[in-house]
Amino acid sequence: MENVRKTFGGGEIVACDDINLEIQKEDFVVLLGPSGCGKTTTLRCLSGLERPDEGHIFIEGVDMTGVKPKDRDLAFVFQSIALFPHKSVRENIRFGLDMSSEMSKSEKNESVEDIAEMLGIENMLDRKPSALSGGQQQRVSLGRAMVMEPAAFLLDEPFSALDANLRKQMQTEVKELQRRLETPMVFVTHDQEEAMAIGDKIVVMNDGHVQQIGSPYAVFNEPANQFVADFIGSPSANLFESRLQQSSDGHTLENDLFSLPIDRELDSTAQSLDTVTFGIRPQYVNVTDTGDALFTGDVTLVEPQGDRDTVYFDVNGHELRTVVPQNTVTAEQNEVNLDIERDKFWIFDRDGKRLL
Repeated sequence: MENVRKTFGGGEIVACDDINLEIQKEDFVVLLGPSGCGKTTTLRCLSGLERPDEGHIFIEGVDMTGVKPKDRDLAFVFQSIALFPHKSVRENIRFGLDMSSEMSKSEKNESVEDIAEMLGIENMLDRKPSALSGGQQQRVSLGRAMVMEPAAFLLDEPFSALDANLRKQMQTEVKELQRRLETPMVFVTHDQEEAMAIGDKIVVMNDGHVQQIGSPYAVFNEPANQFVADFIGSPSANLFESRLQQSSDGHTLENDLFSLPIDRELDSTAQSLDTVTFGIRPQYVNVTDTGDALFTGDVTLVEPQGDRDTVYFDVNGHELRTVVPQNTVTAEQNEVNLDIERDKFWIFDRDGKRLL
């Protein structure tokens, strides 16, 4: 995708703008962002269901910007499973082949059976969709796309209607399928935990623009800006308005929670700013027994999360979140000693650009 822009309402509503994205054969790409950020429109432009106002879309080196969806060799798996209720599982999976393939009936059925075995639904081929569970129906939908052997798969929030356990199972299965098929997948979701679990390449979007493209580890540990830092991660990052003060040793970051010497070098842009935003993930705020803690906080809430607890503190009227081993603190504790990992925090300017 090269400089793709799509608007609605005579250009008044910008759905996506300046989208530049390169997808390799081995990539599992996830378009991630809040509702209304432009991720589905971007996918629809890629599929041909929407034509961009500007920019170009190339598939295997060929400009396909104005080509109809049926001629793009792409398979679309929708949020709505949309199976034919009167057709059997076999007929649903075979539908695309019946519409476009010159294969014989026996060849089609052999292909369908191979795909069904891969998806674990080989014993359900003669059932109707109404006799299947939600997960089984979604496998049929995937099989209908897989049997066409497309250049790429496009999936628009396909697991959003499934329960939590089944959703996790389908996430694992679709990632294993992608590796086995060696066919690129582009997956749309607003669920950052789902994106981090299945994606090799995460495309974080907001307000129609790409904010960052990177691996799950890159967008978590090295966010490009404040939006990515805040959107990625659960619980979300701690962000506090702060001040940069010059000191004899360089700079000191000060806020209502603590005063912290900055031992990392700041560029000239950062040095000229007074007001910045300090950010750190809850995983890098530590409960400590030492007397030289950076600051203290009063526990307001403990949320058990299996072997870990998310703990909410009140620190001088500010909410601070940490993630600690279970039973590290109790809900009744006050003046808990807290410290941060000094190489894990970020500094952003007023526009959200990352400075450190």
